[in-house]
Amino acid sequence: MNDPASSAASSAGSRGSTGARPGQWPLVVVGLLWLVMAAVIAGYELSRPAQIPVEWETETEFETAGFNVYRAEALDGEYIQLNSRLILSEADQATGAAYTFVDETVEPNRTYYYLLEDIEYSGNVNRHYDDITAGTFVRFEWWVLVSVPVCLLVGAVLLASGWRGHRESAHGNTRETEHEPELPAG
Repeated sequence: MNDPASSAASSAGSRGSTGARPGQWPLVVVGLLWLVMAAVIAGYELSRPAQIPVEWETETEFETAGFNVYRAEALDGEYIQLNSRLILSEADQATGAAYTFVDETVEPNRTYYYLLEDIEYSGNVNRHYDDITAGTFVRFEWWVLVSVPVCLLVGAVLLASGWRGHRESAHGNTRETEHEPELPAG
């Protein structure tokens, strides 16, 4: 019953009957994980809302009631007001403050030009043409353009290697990878 030859034959037979060689399935699983990672990265980038933050900082805000933000599609184009209500001043008259207005009406990969206007309590309006800033929302950033193809390539290679090794062992086409050197008879 405990014949070593029969137990070795049964273990070899059981391994051969499943067709799975240890070490092949992990390649398939890891390959699938790389492919899933590529899909997650691409999905994240596609789900990001298209927006451009417009930031400015004031040194003082003497008599400043608030601000308006204007946008144009060309530097010398027609500037259209973006905010529906005045962006109220947040500083006192002697100090400044930092502001951010988020433009959520942009299209990916287009450049927009932003102009700031401050409104004083007296009714004076100052447009800051010397401080026009440009902004572009980039749909796919450089790291995504590099990492997604790399993930796809690594995943496909691992998947193919694991599947090929599984198929070869299932059909009995295993290759010996280690050979013991023959020692000269002495």
